[in-house]
Amino acid sequence: MQTLRRILPWLLIPIALVALYDGWIFYSRWHDAEEAKARKVQQDGEAAKKFLDQAGGDEVKIVNFGASDGVLRRGQHTNLCYTVKSAAQLRIEPEVQNVYPAYFNCVDIAPKKTTEYRLIATDKAGKSVDARITIQVK
Repeated sequence: MQTLRRILPWLLIPIALVALYDGWIFYSRWHDAEEAKARKVQQDGEAAKKFLDQAGGDEVKIVNFGASDGVLRRGQHTNLCYTVKSAAQLRIEPEVQNVYPAYFNCVDIAPKKTTEYRLIATDKAGKSVDARITIQVK
């Protein structure tokens, strides 16, 4: 018992050193992971800004307006899809349901006759842009 009391303080020193070393390893790995996350968030933000700048900055823009099928038989349905950037208001003439400002959306249409659809996008300042597509019905 006497020997154990003499050895125990000397055993606690290496155990404490190992615990400190392990703690430092865990902390440094956690710290490196947090720094990597912060760099990734910053890079993603810069990439998004670069994309928006290339796509026209904050200006309202119709990137795409098209249909799954350009020629239909009477009674057939097709998807009318659009990609719009920076729009505050959006409408399609003639009126189509479920149209709203979105980067990408598709709506179902079933025209009874050949119809020209006009997509009109308006930004917060009131500036508008439009695009047109004709769906033929045979």
